Amino acid sequence: MKKTIAIFSHLIFWIWNLVFIGIVDIWLLPQFGLDLFFDTRNGLVEPTFTVSFLILLIVPVICTILGFWRLRSRPTLLLRLFYGVEAPLFTLCLLRLFLIRELTPASAFTLGLVIFSIFMFAIELLVGYAAHNEKLSWVQMVGHSLILLVGGYVGSLLLLYTVPALFWTIVGIFSGIVGFFMALGEILLHPIEALTALPFFLLFASSFFVFLSMPYAFVHFYIRAWERIHKAFGRQYGIQNSWTITGMTLAISCCLFVGLQLQQPQSKAFALLTAAGGNSEIEFSLSAAGVQVRQQQLQQSDDIRAGLTNAYLHRYRYLSPWDRSNQLGKLYDPALPDGAQAFLQNIHNGLLSPFLYRGEDKDAQKAEELYEQFFDEPIQKAERASIREALQATADRDETKAGLLNLDQKVVRLASQEASVTPHGDWGTVKIHERYENSTPEDQEIFYSFSLPESAAITGLWLGTAENPTLFPHVVSPRGAAQQVYNAEVERAKFQRATDPALLEQVGPRQYRLRVFPIPASTATESRAVRDPGELDLTLTYDVMAKPGEGWPLPQLSEKRNIFWTEKTEHKRGDNSIQLGEDEWFEPALSAKRNPQLSSHKIDFDEGFQVTAMPLTSQEKLLPSGEQIAVVVDSSYSMSERTPELQQAAKTLTETAKKNTLDFYIATAGQSKASGQSAFTVDNTLFYGTLQPADMLTQFAQASESDSYDAIVLLTDEGSYELAEDKAELPALNAPLWIVHLGGKVPSAYEDNLLQLLEDTQGGVDTQVMPVLQKIALADAEATVLDGYRWQVEASSDSTEAEAQTSDKPVGSFAALAARQLIRQQGRVLDTTQVAALDKVHAIAKRTSIVTPYSSMLVLVDERQREALRKAEAGEDRFEREVEDGQDDLTQPGNALAASVPEPGQVIGLFVMAIALITLKRKSVRTEAPKI
Repeated sequence: MKKTIAIFSHLIFWIWNLVFIGIVDIWLLPQFGLDLFFDTRNGLVEPTFTVSFLILLIVPVICTILGFWRLRSRPTLLLRLFYGVEAPLFTLCLLRLFLIRELTPASAFTLGLVIFSIFMFAIELLVGYAAHNEKLSWVQMVGHSLILLVGGYVGSLLLLYTVPALFWTIVGIFSGIVGFFMALGEILLHPIEALTALPFFLLFASSFFVFLSMPYAFVHFYIRAWERIHKAFGRQYGIQNSWTITGMTLAISCCLFVGLQLQQPQSKAFALLTAAGGNSEIEFSLSAAGVQVRQQQLQQSDDIRAGLTNAYLHRYRYLSPWDRSNQLGKLYDPALPDGAQAFLQNIHNGLLSPFLYRGEDKDAQKAEELYEQFFDEPIQKAERASIREALQATADRDETKAGLLNLDQKVVRLASQEASVTPHGDWGTVKIHERYENSTPEDQEIFYSFSLPESAAITGLWLGTAENPTLFPHVVSPRGAAQQVYNAEVERAKFQRATDPALLEQVGPRQYRLRVFPIPASTATESRAVRDPGELDLTLTYDVMAKPGEGWPLPQLSEKRNIFWTEKTEHKRGDNSIQLGEDEWFEPALSAKRNPQLSSHKIDFDEGFQVTAMPLTSQEKLLPSGEQIAVVVDSSYSMSERTPELQQAAKTLTETAKKNTLDFYIATAGQSKASGQSAFTVDNTLFYGTLQPADMLTQFAQASESDSYDAIVLLTDEGSYELAEDKAELPALNAPLWIVHLGGKVPSAYEDNLLQLLEDTQGGVDTQVMPVLQKIALADAEATVLDGYRWQVEASSDSTEAEAQTSDKPVGSFAALAARQLIRQQGRVLDTTQVAALDKVHAIAKRTSIVTPYSSMLVLVDERQREALRKAEAGEDRFEREVEDGQDDLTQPGNALAASVPEPGQVIGLFVMAIALITLKRKSVRTEAPKI
């Protein structure tokens, strides 16, 4: 009997290990291992997966060496090494590669117990009981108590699968025999190919046998290991101590196992936020009880954040929702009735509960909606670090498009940057040139959101190479058509090689959005060890008024995606170089060699208008007097971080009440009407939920009713443009709307209807209250005050002079800056809901080559793109621009525990059939090879 066991042990250990090492480590690894290393280094393969894969390959080698060196004469220990150490470690590596994703506390604890038990089992296997080391002996006793628990846990789990697997093995063998005879002819004709496939069959057959015998061997060896240490420890320290340690260890472990998963965080979050009716809307009652509920929710906002994030990422953190883990029951069909199948499935799910999500599959969407409603910010933007970490735990990735998940991502390097100015008196033309390097193996998009002075006019955009930076020039196109063509190119790149377009849009009074795709992927070199980065050059020009004492304003970054710069990035300013921080795209301004003298400008246009720009005098910089001002206060959740700035803004406004009439309106989430009051204090305000400018203005319109105001000031923060609705309904306002974004940052963009409302009411935006009050004091229906100048548009009296001054080359003629103000004025007086009116203002932008809220710049590189633009420009929706919410459509990991997984019998049959396929494939390659 002992001899039979010895032979059996050697066969299992050596056949499996030698076949695996021969096929994988000796044959496949030399062919693909070097490529895997280089691909990991170059970003094609995630490093964590490469490490798991290498461990998977190393474990059989180490165990084989250890077995030959120490245990080859002791077959029983050889079998214990295989079933107690090697097979569990190998299985864990496989699970990490293909099944286990981001760990939760419960799943990490469970896997930690298993790994620790394997480690303790290996120590006892190699060195036995540490009788001469008191500390180690106590550790061994605790460890082997865990071994007893893990042996029963893993064995029970595997037993649920191996029982039906025995039945399906028989079915699979018959299927395999049928397949074998079907392919017998090809196998006999090509015996060499069949012999080549034989090792694969041996590996699969031995692996499947190991799987079937695993629960029995695993449980046996682990219980016997505990028994040996239990007796040895009892003899040395007393059997009572041995039982006490075992009992306490098992009790504590079981309590932790249950306690860590007793309530997953999303349960509490949903309970706090979900209305009594069970829908996914936050309860917005403002009764005394409702206010108390809101305060309780705010006090537990950290728990709400953690719960909603967990629900949003449950497909990446758990193997399956509990109710969708139903594969095991199907394996017993039709041998057992439905009730018995459900009973076994529940046992299975209980054992796997640390890896199962206690909720519904649709909870991800529900969590996304509730997060936006409560925290006033998209979850992909606020929790991007957690989401990226979860993505890195799987083979799934986000889109190529630079979305919210790519904020602060270091993907494309800014290799060099130059900025220079050509002065024209008190205004100048600024030229920016940048070079980008993409070291990743995929084409990438970069995204800039930036601001310029409101009177500035962007006049040019080019893409090119180091030899020819302006190789591809821009065209000025209607905003909707340009966006449509650009987005179509990004989508097209998912299926075929992309060509470089770029899109530059004005998305606010002073906000712009620049997107470039693709920055070419890196290319392989002969050494394969390194890749040459893909390169692309971009050139941008704009006209801007000088700021006395400061110089020529430069673009100020609001947001960047996928782009980064380092200390090695060259930031050239003429003959000098400067250093900038990682979030500082440009310094505030280029210094002027001498302070420019402010002067008046006048220019006539073919359209019959004259634009005049006159510097403001110091006497004109006054505060308003005798005005009736409405102040709308944003009380959304995100404003809680702006309470000091809000308090200071309210104080500044209140001081003007001595000469003006002020009415405060507090906009509140979930309400249809703002609460009006004569005074405002931050201490009495509850900051809660989400509010968009459209919501706040609608509430104000409902509350103010027929009241007439000279100005409307909206106090808010940067907000979340990504949550805005396309074509949001806005109320008609009878006074200029001024939006003050507290915190020093304006939003990355405005929805087009809100942007149009700012234009129509002759309002604007700022980050401080005082400049807005000064603009209110200077308000003039016939003129606009911007950047230290009074801009006025009037009917032209001399068409001859107009023709002379509006040449085809506006550079140096002040035409771009003047045209920007003409378009601003025309946007107010024309009906911009009509395409014909928009065509008129677009014609001005196109002729003077500038970017406006209605016209964007698009760089195209081939005729196919130009034809697509012609079609888009002919559409009735050519000015309809969509909100770019930046949301990534994440790929979703599969559910390995759902009933769609192939049955074991099918797997066996398919593998046997693979022998014939390998034979046929080799035959095909041989017969199709060209003769020399």
